[in-house]
Formats: sequence, structure tokens, C-alpha cells
Amino acid sequence: MQRIAFKMKLLDGYQAEYKKRQDEIWPELHQLLKDSGVSDYSIFLDENTLDLFGVLKLADGKSLDTLPAQPVMQQWWEYM
Repeated sequence: MQRIAFKMKLLDGYQAEYKKRQDEIWPELHQLLKDSGVSDYSIFLDENTLDLFGVLKLADGKSLDTLPAQPVMQQWWEYM
């Protein structure tokens, strides 16, 4: 099992909309992540700096390399 962390920046003024969208993650995206070996996926927002810090677990033998090519992943990124 691998643990992967990443950091992003939220645009100022989008805190409420970001939270709303994250709270309503699409079932098909959730399934894609699960099928790809992703588990324990969490993203935290530092309200003071607007930094987003994410962490996930990835099953042994799995890779995130194919996720960017998946239509639902592309749609989610555009939506977010």
C-alpha cells in the first residue's frame, strides 16, 4: 500500500462552492477511484492560506497513470 499526498491552491472566494462540490462527489467518480485502487482519500482546506492538502492510499500494484484519460475524471476536473 502506498500513501500519496498532494497540495493545491483554492481560489479566494470559492470556499463554500468547493465544499459543496466535494461533499457531493459523483458516484461514478467514487467508483472509478475505488476500481483504480484508491482508498482513504481525503482533502483538507487550510482556510487561512487556501491551501488544499490531499492524501490517499493506493493499493499495491496499482497506478494513477490511467486516471487522467478517463472521461469522468476529465469532467470532474473541469467541474472543479
